[in-house]
Amino acid sequence: RTAVAGLQPMAFVSGLVLGVGELVRLDLVLDLALLMPVLAWLWVKRQPGVAAWLAGALLGLGLGALDGLFVTWPYVVGNKDSVKLAVTAFGVSSLVSFLLAAAVRRWGFPARAWPVVSAVGAGGVAVVGLALVVRPYVSTVRGDASTPSADYLSQLQPLVGLAPDGSRTYAEQSLRWVSWYVGWPLLAAAGVGAVVLVWRVLRGGESRWLAALPVYVVSAAIQLWRPSITPDHPYADRRLVVVIVPGVVLLAVWAASAATRALSVWAGVWVGRWRRGVVRPVAVAGAGAVVSAVAFVVPAAAATAPVAAARTEQGEIAAANRVCRSLSPERDTVVLLDDLWVATVREQCRVPAAQMIDSTPEKLAKVTADIAATGRVPVIAANGAATLWNVGYDRSVVKSVVVTTSRQDQQTIVTVPDGTKLLPDLEFWFVRPLNGAGPAAARTG
Repeated sequence: RTAVAGLQPMAFVSGLVLGVGELVRLDLVLDLALLMPVLAWLWVKRQPGVAAWLAGALLGLGLGALDGLFVTWPYVVGNKDSVKLAVTAFGVSSLVSFLLAAAVRRWGFPARAWPVVSAVGAGGVAVVGLALVVRPYVSTVRGDASTPSADYLSQLQPLVGLAPDGSRTYAEQSLRWVSWYVGWPLLAAAGVGAVVLVWRVLRGGESRWLAALPVYVVSAAIQLWRPSITPDHPYADRRLVVVIVPGVVLLAVWAASAATRALSVWAGVWVGRWRRGVVRPVAVAGAGAVVSAVAFVVPAAAATAPVAAARTEQGEIAAANRVCRSLSPERDTVVLLDDLWVATVREQCRVPAAQMIDSTPEKLAKVTADIAATGRVPVIAANGAATLWNVGYDRSVVKSVVVTTSRQDQQTIVTVPDGTKLLPDLEFWFVRPLNGAGPAAARTG
């Protein structure tokens, strides 16, 4: 009884820790949907802590919902389709799981059905895995070509030797993305491990994996089938780092461990048959472990070696700080003529900022006058001095804050990143038009 009482707060905290992830990841509720069948099964088995875990998870989700309503509502609206899908999946999963669990608690579950359930589950995992392997050879995934991401992609494709086609999502390549960093031997081991573990768990074994498998296997399959991200690498690889890469590593290690144990048992049988004991179980198991380790580690090391020591974005924090020190949140309102510094000025410097890409002297004269009329100081800024000169500002009134270079991650689409990319023009130039004057007036004084 004491142990059960001590489990309740631990279960509550466990659910809370997972639930508050909604504060930083909008679709985390989809992962919680995958755990509802597990919670329902534990409830059927009358395991303690189920209600406490659910209470903690729902509290965490509630905090995420409050954040979405009052802090990040524009982001929620911009991703409303994903939010609706995740919330619907959570509701349906919870309802169906606990209704079935209630029926099982009331009438039981036929023991003869378990072999069928385990075979279907393992077979389903195998089919999905094979489909992901075959997918690049049989399909070309396309999406909406009218989105800003599609426009960006069509500009990036010619830079890497591809024909411009903003409709491409390259989602069929997702498993290859994973292979770039962990290698095909580890991926194959992870696939075998997933199939065997699902079969064992559904037969009542390997209970430690009961909660982890739905998240690692199902969530990874969903993200691999539909990455929903611009395929700009290594930026797009953030889809892999939360669940997929840790999951395949864990599954592959389990598969290697299980294979090593089986090899040791097999060697022990043969040692018993051979009087001289030529084959030692420990030696055989050790050799198997070494082979697995080499097969897993070498491809990953080869993939990461070209970029492991690379440095990116050096000096950019100092540059951003210099920009912020040149502006006054209480006084200035910034109009940027390109898109490089918009987020920095608005989010880091906390200065009101707008963007005017198609600027003309007439438009600038009006916007600066409107800003000045509110009592604030207009600041017209750009990533290069020439942008300000070209719209009519005299060289004598254009001031520089930052003129530097940096390096950034490569932007690749169908090949693994193997280095960094020069960012040659990291600049911030600005004008403070006197009394809200336009470029023509600024040119004379």
